[in-house]
Amino acid sequence: MKNSKAKGFTIVEVLFVLAIGGLILMMVFLAIPAINRWNNNSKRKADVSAILQAVSDYRLQNMGNFPGDDIAKNNLRNQLSNKLNIYANTAIGISFDSNTGTVSAVTAIDTVKVYNSAICNSSGGGASLGGSRDIVALYALDPSMSQCRQL
Repeated sequence: MKNSKAKGFTIVEVLFVLAIGGLILMMVFLAIPAINRWNNNSKRKADVSAILQAVSDYRLQNMGNFPGDDIAKNNLRNQLSNKLNIYANTAIGISFDSNTGTVSAVTAIDTVKVYNSAICNSSGGGASLGGSRDIVALYALDPSMSQCRQL
């Protein structure tokens, strides 16, 4: 008589392997949005740096003046449109405000507010108007987190 042992995997072993595979897939799918968010935040930070540099260049070419009239602001927006990743669409709010009024927080992730003669707060999430000649950009990485960048 032959010894007839069945070759193969038991149902428990197959279920165990499928459960581990499912866990690995779940971890990958949970990590993808975080990676995309990190990538977009990096692009936003690079765009804000480009905006601040363009405003600084504008001031150098115009005897230290901040873009004041609508023509200068639109020219600066158009000049920036081919240098930006996230904020490339000129319909997206890039506003240039002189040192009048108050500094308001930015909560929309598609908006950058550039202020003249302002300074970033120590918390890094806001700015206040001051006597310095610094240029400040306020932007949001997500709706609950306003960021400040100073040049």
